[in-house]
Amino acid sequence: MTLPGFPTIEAAQTFNSVVDTVARRSGRSRYEVITLLSYAVEAAVDEVSRGNILRVPGLGVVAAWKDERPCVVGKYGRPVMRPVFSPARSFRSQMALCAPISAKGKNAIQRHRRNHTSRTASGLCSSRVSQSADAIRRSIRKQLGGSDPLERSG
Repeated sequence: MTLPGFPTIEAAQTFNSVVDTVARRSGRSRYEVITLLSYAVEAAVDEVSRGNILRVPGLGVVAAWKDERPCVVGKYGRPVMRPVFSPARSFRSQMALCAPISAKGKNAIQRHRRNHTSRTASGLCSSRVSQSADAIRRSIRKQLGGSDPLERSG
């Protein structure tokens, strides 16, 4: 399956592996899982951007963090809020015990941060996440011949 946001097929392998596992365990199709995931991510970002704290048991906590470093003061001279993820203890432990030693993850995170940094903090909300999630859903509908995978499952 082709989805926007992945520059190469290799970049989408881990995402596709997660989607395949969820589809197999839940009895849903890959298309349904990706569509539901796009709605979940969109809703999660909306909640955190409103100042709410998102707790996902076993994964961790995502919250808005007031960045008060002088070099990160926004366009209008006020501190910038940024999302921060704190992994759950069980997640950190599993990484420490199971993940192979590699700089691959560090390099990917550094590249992602470099490419997705906010140049300004204007204080205005953006609809970029909604647009990304909508682009994913449009891509799925196009690949399914225009049908919505969730209409059948109710």
